[in-house]
Amino acid sequence: MFVHLLLFISSALCLIYGIKKYAGKKVALFSVLVVGAIGCFMLGHLYEFISMLIINEIPKPFNIGILARIGGFSFIFSASFAQMDGLVDDKTKAIRKYRFIAISIPVIIAGIYVPILISNVDLSIKITSAVIFAFAMLPGYYNFKHLIIPDVSMGIIDSVRYYSLFSICSTICYCLMLCFDVLEFNIAYIIFAILLAICYPCVVISMEKGRKKWII
Repeated sequence: MFVHLLLFISSALCLIYGIKKYAGKKVALFSVLVVGAIGCFMLGHLYEFISMLIINEIPKPFNIGILARIGGFSFIFSASFAQMDGLVDDKTKAIRKYRFIAISIPVIIAGIYVPILISNVDLSIKITSAVIFAFAMLPGYYNFKHLIIPDVSMGIIDSVRYYSLFSICSTICYCLMLCFDVLEFNIAYIIFAILLAICYPCVVISMEKGRKKWII
């Protein structure tokens, strides 16, 4: 229960900070989408905390928290792909190698899923976990590509490299946390949950430099 409370408090504080920092008349849609992602994750953590508080377990294989995770990763994907990728990737051959290198993150995420796949947990849990991991691959790919790609668009990429790095870290931590939760490796689960709680504020705060480039 401590872990769920910690994640809820961390994400809630980040959501409040994000709303106060990035909302207003001059809005960077990129920042709004990322803050929306934090809001989704916060709702998922809140649901899990309340479930643990009331019934001392989180319903499996499906619960509302899973939808919150999918929504969070979808928001981050929208920020990275719809708002940024078209401007920073000119589709030339010179950029092609960075596109291939970026595939390494989805491969790593798939590798994290493998222990779940070969474990003895119910098939329904394997399927719901696969869906979450699939949604995590999308922002993971684009965030890593934006981390390593050369800046060819007025400093936009350089302004969000730290955000991209912390976003990748949070995605990996999230996947590892879910993996160890399913496999019931409690100590490892707690470690990566704490790391995820640290990543949340890093993601939100690191957007500030990029926000100044994205004001509309």
